[in-house]
Amino acid sequence: MTRKDKVFHYLDKEGLGLEIGPSINPIAPKKEGYRVHIIDHMSREGLVEKYKDHEVNLKKIEDVDFVWNGQPYAELTGKSKFYDWIIASHVVEHTPDLVGFLNDCESLLKDDGIFSLAVPDKRFCFDRFRPITGIARVIDSHVQKNVIHTPGVAAEYFLNVVSKGGRIAWDQHHRADYKFVHTVDHARAAIDQIRANGVYYDVHAWCFTPHSFRLLMHDLHSLGLTSLKEVGFFETAGCEFFISLSRSGEGVKLDRLQLLEKIEDDLAWERPRNDQVPEHQAPEPLTVACAPQGQPVREASRPVGEFPFALKARGEDVRVAARSHRDTQWAAMLCSDRERAEGHDKQRSRYLCPPEPSRMSVKSSGIQSTEKSTQVCAVMVAYFPNTSMLRAALQALYAQVQAVLIVDNTPGRHDVCEAIAGLTVTVLAPGRNRGVAGGQNVGARWARARGFTHVLLMDQDSVVAPDLVTRLLAAEISLNAEGKAVAAVAPRFLNVRRLQAAPHAVAQGWCASEVVETGAGGKCQQLDYVISSGSLIELKKLEIVGEMEEALFIDYVDIEWGLRARAKGYHCYGVYEAHIEHCLGDTDVAVPWMKKRRVIVHSPLRHYYYFRNAIHLYKRSYASWAWTLNDASRLVLKYVFYSTITAPRRQHLRMMTLGIWHGLRGRLGPCTEQ
Repeated sequence: MTRKDKVFHYLDKEGLGLEIGPSINPIAPKKEGYRVHIIDHMSREGLVEKYKDHEVNLKKIEDVDFVWNGQPYAELTGKSKFYDWIIASHVVEHTPDLVGFLNDCESLLKDDGIFSLAVPDKRFCFDRFRPITGIARVIDSHVQKNVIHTPGVAAEYFLNVVSKGGRIAWDQHHRADYKFVHTVDHARAAIDQIRANGVYYDVHAWCFTPHSFRLLMHDLHSLGLTSLKEVGFFETAGCEFFISLSRSGEGVKLDRLQLLEKIEDDLAWERPRNDQVPEHQAPEPLTVACAPQGQPVREASRPVGEFPFALKARGEDVRVAARSHRDTQWAAMLCSDRERAEGHDKQRSRYLCPPEPSRMSVKSSGIQSTEKSTQVCAVMVAYFPNTSMLRAALQALYAQVQAVLIVDNTPGRHDVCEAIAGLTVTVLAPGRNRGVAGGQNVGARWARARGFTHVLLMDQDSVVAPDLVTRLLAAEISLNAEGKAVAAVAPRFLNVRRLQAAPHAVAQGWCASEVVETGAGGKCQQLDYVISSGSLIELKKLEIVGEMEEALFIDYVDIEWGLRARAKGYHCYGVYEAHIEHCLGDTDVAVPWMKKRRVIVHSPLRHYYYFRNAIHLYKRSYASWAWTLNDASRLVLKYVFYSTITAPRRQHLRMMTLGIWHGLRGRLGPCTEQ
């Protein structure tokens, strides 16, 4: 998606809009047909005079409808609840009173109007070493009704802003040295001018990372300081992130603790290198379990026994290499990029890192892709995996994709070591359980940062057919050629417990769900959603629809994403000829009054997530009444069945009821109940 696509993603382009402070770079220029009014601090003539010596295209400067001199926007424009949308690109960080600015904009928006913001990410601009903005100063500035920046803001700005290789803004991959832009004398002069003469300095008063701004908006709404809530959000691209707000927004889907953890991830972010942590993914402390005193990888100075693990060293160009002494005996050592380039231990070591993507030509049923290089990265989320099952899953998958990434959510353990022996597999170990959605998002970011075009989402116990990826890619190409808007393509499941194929299900009507065998009507069937394991998703579609919702943690993650994709005009498709073996549920039990029918049973904890997340989805605007009634009717039957038929009945009843209660209360994230 382009920058403009992200800004306009939630806006009605046909509606009447307002752009604040476009200056020399309008996003919605009138000459392109946008119905838009302009607010700026100067008239067009004044802006032309201001920028005439700056080597910019002066023709892009818009006619200014309202010249702002500090008055409220409603007073300036004479309008209230008038606009369908408002755009402000790199404006909010300049405002002396952030809450006042938000409320000014809100006063001009219709009830369902949307405020679209492009905000600089402090990590990738001159604010790099300035602290993130906390809510205390935001509230204080509003209570004090600040109209100029305080001496403290000016001092902190002039003392800490930097350039990087001569740039004041850069992207995640820019490598250069930092240099201060101003001196202590500049800071001292600014303080004196503000105190003596009330001079306004046009500086950044507020510094944000993506999730610090999301938390700030969440808290301001919770405290009643604004009615605006998050509608949608796009991660940082280049030096900025994008967020849309509205009175009718549903708000951020993460709770406060999860947002705080994500802010820590933001602040721990380091520029990705070929063998390090991916774009947007903070390098978390990784520890070698069997190193002396459990020391971090980058501090290990000698070989570490029995640890063939592809952990990424934090902050160093170092990776773990594995040497095989016997089939069942491994040793690990550290080896720098320089040593690797010089062929260090070349004959005996195999580096556990992703291969460089190679061109893949898709051939199936006479279909061949020559339009572009298709690169598939398998992303497998593991949690206390069964080693033999994980090994079988990897061996079936290994030759079909360009890279395999395991996100090991198992805290403090490395059970994947034996399973990956002899395979070129990359493992990211967050050190805590991020949930299925969190693991999938980590993997997708990793793949995107390394140039892959697709991700194949996998469970740790799913075994794919030898031609799975080829058939899925061929189906995607065929559907695209037919003009279909494809969100994901997915195989049919062979439930290994029953040794029978699980048909795709399509909701039809208001109160029933009809099972559809996709072979009869063709090779592909449009579905409401697909199970994530085995799903092939093009990364640019994942960017459009959005990442998996981490707050759900596990269960209904794939359903939520499928419904969200459908609301955005994209559809999931089941591919009849593609197959995958998967064990559904923890067990299954016979239904006494239904011959030949067995019902899948999960643990009581999984039933908690199942019921809680279902309730959450029923409240979403993009969950249709047809789907909601279908799913809710099945949920009622499952509640009765699991609490009366399946053991342990009392635990099932307790956790399902707790899930319903938490769903109604809006609680998300990992379950903390025993």
